[in-house]
Amino acid sequence: MKCDFCSSENAKYWYDAPGFDVYTVILRQGETIGRSAGSWFACEHCAELIDKGDRDGLVDWAIDAGLRRRVFKEETIPVVKFVMTIIHERFFEMKRGDKNPVNN
Repeated sequence: MKCDFCSSENAKYWYDAPGFDVYTVILRQGETIGRSAGSWFACEHCAELIDKGDRDGLVDWAIDAGLRRRVFKEETIPVVKFVMTIIHERFFEMKRGDKNPVNN
């Protein structure tokens, strides 16, 4: 199972959250550019950051992971960070309860 935050292949937990539309003014003038479908999966490290409420640390970790995997380029970090921060903020607003273990 893949972590929805850093994309590691090692998700250990999931968080319940209702689906929500992802908007960003800078990219599409408020149009829906994606949709969260519900539960979010997290690896051990991301779950630790979520449980601590370390939102900045979670975004920074996810960006570092994206750079390591060459998902995006260094020069795109400001936009990626902006969008990722919006998406993660919605996750924190919408999540219901604590983490749940993934049953493999």
